[in-house]
Amino acid sequence: MQQKVPIIISLLLVSKQWGSGDGYDGANPSWYSFPIAFPSACYQVVTNGKGNGYGAKDGNSCGACNWNTKQVQLYSNDGTKPVNYIAIGK
Repeated sequence: MQQKVPIIISLLLVSKQWGSGDGYDGANPSWYSFPIAFPSACYQVVTNGKGNGYGAKDGNSCGACNWNTKQVQLYSNDGTKPVNYIAIGK
């Protein structure tokens, strides 16, 4: 039981933010600022395409190429679909 307590406490210290931006195809996708910078770390960014039915079955993909405590770089292979993101950090 003692091993689970630190995990629960650490989950309470994690924050999440979300937003969207246009994902661009190419070598240098655009950076988008988080609503509030994470004070110490951004652990993970999860993405999905905003379009209805958008996904791998249609040959489309999107994602977060890079991120830091202040911003995320979003990619879309067709260059036209806006991309939603959820960022997890502390």
